[in-house]
Amino acid sequence: MEINTPADYLEVMRQALEPGVKAASVETDDDGEPKLICVTNAPFDENSEITYMIWPEEDEDTLPMFNIVIMLFDGIDASLSDDIRAIIGRANLYVMTGGFSFIRATSSVVSSHSFYFDTEMTLGDVTLAAAKSLEIMESDIFVIGGLLAKVINGEMTGSEAVASLSESFGDKE
Repeated sequence: MEINTPADYLEVMRQALEPGVKAASVETDDDGEPKLICVTNAPFDENSEITYMIWPEEDEDTLPMFNIVIMLFDGIDASLSDDIRAIIGRANLYVMTGGFSFIRATSSVVSSHSFYFDTEMTLGDVTLAAAKSLEIMESDIFVIGGLLAKVINGEMTGSEAVASLSESFGDKE
């Protein structure tokens, strides 16, 4: 396969990632830009799914970059927003790459990461970098997503989740 466009890169990534996910497709967003969208089981809850999106960005002043956004939760009860934001604030002290965000307008929690790649990198190198980024993000999502799920499901309070993060990762204060 000849690689000439960002959509070509994403198609190769889709083929590489597809065996490990429930669904994978390269779609065009409202701006006409291609995005790789994958759906897989949540690493913290076998009965839940997460969706991740990968897309390239190019800026003439910088190297090309890939963005990865993983949607963990959507439509969270508004009464939990303070607890969710407190957990995310603490979690972002410990994540190995990227960060977590609470999107108030949709009551959603996402994990996001971006990485630059040199235009001399091979397609295999770019795909490996994306796969490694996802692997690191998933280890953070396993712990932090699990705590968020417990709070959302009423199995734990926000304060207990923040304390658990501090115990698990060692407080950095």
